[in-house]
Amino acid sequence: MRGCIAHASRPEAPAKKTEAQTELPKTSLTADEAPRGKAFAIAAGASTQSSLAVSRALEGPTLPEPQTPGTVRPPTYRPPAAPTARRRASGNGERLPSPTPTTNADLRLRVQLVFGRDGAVKILALVPDRREGMPSELEITGTQGALRLIELRDDCYDPVTLANPAGFLRHGIEWRGRGDARSWRWVLGGRELYVLAPGDEFGLHGFISASRLSLNQRHTVLADAGLRDAVSAALANAGCATHRIIDDGTPGVPPGWIVCRDVIPTRPVPMSDEHEILNALCPTHDLEPHFVGGVRIERNTWLAGSPPRIRITGEFTDEFQVMIDGHPTHLAADGAHEAPNWDSAGEHRLWFADRTVSYALRIISEGWDGWPAHDFGTGAAICGATILPSASLRHPVRIPLKNPLLIGPQPGEIFVCPVRDDVRSESILAFVPFNPVWALPSDPLHADKRSARIVLLHSRPPATGVDSAKRADCDFRRTLWRWIEAINDAGRKQLALDRDDGGARILWKRYRAVAKQLWRNMR
Repeated sequence: MRGCIAHASRPEAPAKKTEAQTELPKTSLTADEAPRGKAFAIAAGASTQSSLAVSRALEGPTLPEPQTPGTVRPPTYRPPAAPTARRRASGNGERLPSPTPTTNADLRLRVQLVFGRDGAVKILALVPDRREGMPSELEITGTQGALRLIELRDDCYDPVTLANPAGFLRHGIEWRGRGDARSWRWVLGGRELYVLAPGDEFGLHGFISASRLSLNQRHTVLADAGLRDAVSAALANAGCATHRIIDDGTPGVPPGWIVCRDVIPTRPVPMSDEHEILNALCPTHDLEPHFVGGVRIERNTWLAGSPPRIRITGEFTDEFQVMIDGHPTHLAADGAHEAPNWDSAGEHRLWFADRTVSYALRIISEGWDGWPAHDFGTGAAICGATILPSASLRHPVRIPLKNPLLIGPQPGEIFVCPVRDDVRSESILAFVPFNPVWALPSDPLHADKRSARIVLLHSRPPATGVDSAKRADCDFRRTLWRWIEAINDAGRKQLALDRDDGGARILWKRYRAVAKQLWRNMR
């Protein structure tokens, strides 16, 4: 969320306060929260007016916060202010630091909202920022307790679902994490109103929090129920004619909150000093480019063949023109700008209103080496969408789940397929070191003859002799005995064949004869 930042944790000496001074949270706005090109400072020690005065005073439940040394209350959100509203400190005139982030540890927490197919709120979560050099997995503590962040992309961690969304959205959240050499702090300033823009521009699903509305772009607004009338009036003033409001009677909407869907502002509105919390609902006339969708590789680079859709929001004049690589663009059916070869591989330049923005489409080599990433002992390994046979197990065969004992045509060729208890299936895909002929129950002698069957896989005659050199090998003699016993046990149990045809019966008798003869020879 733009405007929700994290500060590097650095020890500071406690400052002495007088009785006349009031301690303020140590926080600042990001550049996105303030109007572009307008700088303003928050006075140290100045009193703040609650934005709930727009409609009525709200008293929310007090959130439990860890009572540990160094715990800092999440700071109050500072809404966008009108250009003339420059606040100064009362008293000694001291100013807080510039609202522009000054360290590479300043991070954002963005609110993510996803609707389900039935119109309910399916997901309400926080997306924590991630910077280069930060660990892919990080243990953090904060208002929600202990959490574990897992890398989603280079620039963010996996979204974290809010356990108490109503309280945390209103009062704020603070998270702290520590690495080997430094620490990080994520802060969500509590507020009563959130503006969310389409998440595909950020590579995320649903809607993601933004600083304010943009002209001619679909948004979602999340607001305290006490601001319903004020929000409705502000949206109507911005030309949002088709929006609709759902309240906490809809599944997923936090108690005491409303959600405004299909908010599409059509005219700019100047910001006001009177109700600053509503300034987020004042769309600016400034022109802004948006690269939506596609497969993003890094910040301004996308995968060739999967380019983003290029849209521009703001107030257009009759003379407004957009060019890509010097060619005038035309609007596609979805409102995106296109020009000749705009989606070809290479560097491109987007020009509009005397501004130039670069983007690139890159071809990536698809030559990846496979490796046995997941091996469950079934004779094959999984790597992505590929099934790789083990080095010595080369023959694929699908067998019934109840017949994992495989018999080959050569005496001594016997293999037991491992069966996973956590997977429900009627058959097994196995890779074995020979071409199997028969599939038997795992223990033929103790199988239930009413249901157990002998399955013919391939029709191959048995070998009648065994090399004398192999008989001297102890390991081979053990596998040979198992081969003989498996066939003899199935014969003693009088297990039936799965298909009762003359060819299968004759072939089974030949295998039984070879097994009996070998048993006599080895006694």
